[in-house]
Amino acid sequence: MPKVLVGLVQRLLRRDDTQLKLLLLCTVIATVGFAFPRLVWATYIGYSLIALLLTQVMVGSSNAPNWSDALYRGLGLMAVVTMWLWLLTPLELI
Repeated sequence: MPKVLVGLVQRLLRRDDTQLKLLLLCTVIATVGFAFPRLVWATYIGYSLIALLLTQVMVGSSNAPNWSDALYRGLGLMAVVTMWLWLLTPLELI
């Protein structure tokens, strides 16, 4: 099932420069979060989307073996999960 969803997302994002436009949008979202302290949540969402989108953009245009693409995607996902785990950890546990 996840392979089907990944394939569907890749086909949808493959059109024209859609991925680069989405990357620019995510970067703007993260920058807005820096500019306005009350929108700090936008920074985290922007960072998450940038990391996930970069794993798709970079893998889509590479000539690397399949195992290295899977490793790159896995590391990107692990980075996002780790960031959210850190952000959602109560201060008493730090």
